[in-house]
Amino acid sequence: MSTTIRRVGAAPFEDLSSVIHHLPCHIAHTGAAAVSDFFLPTIRKENPQVVENSEDDCTAAFRGRPLNGKTVNLSPTYTGLILEEPSTKKKSSLVEKDDQREADRWNVVGKFDSMTYWNWDKLPTDSDGLHQLLQWTRLAEAV
Repeated sequence: MSTTIRRVGAAPFEDLSSVIHHLPCHIAHTGAAAVSDFFLPTIRKENPQVVENSEDDCTAAFRGRPLNGKTVNLSPTYTGLILEEPSTKKKSSLVEKDDQREADRWNVVGKFDSMTYWNWDKLPTDSDGLHQLLQWTRLAEAV
């Protein structure tokens, strides 16, 4: 099955870096959700657990549980994309001619070059999975 990513419209993508969050949880729901009704963090840039705070360290709470976070930048040669599935009506009419399988199609609705990732009960470190992934992209560029 192929995957197609389309740009909708000619306007530049909206930069959503300030609202991209990676939370350490799984939400058992598929479909639309009014995320801003449930997660609108009040982020403090100072973390009382850290003696020397960097400007990227922050704290917040989600459903009463404390979060420790860090804002990380993607490599300058990478851009994160926010994708949206086309409506079911449009998607069902898009069929590959060769093998009659429905193609996986997505529309780009925004971009980001940084994001905030959160840990429940520990401070963010270089050994966190997301941080290691971002280090890997920089290493891959060097090779």
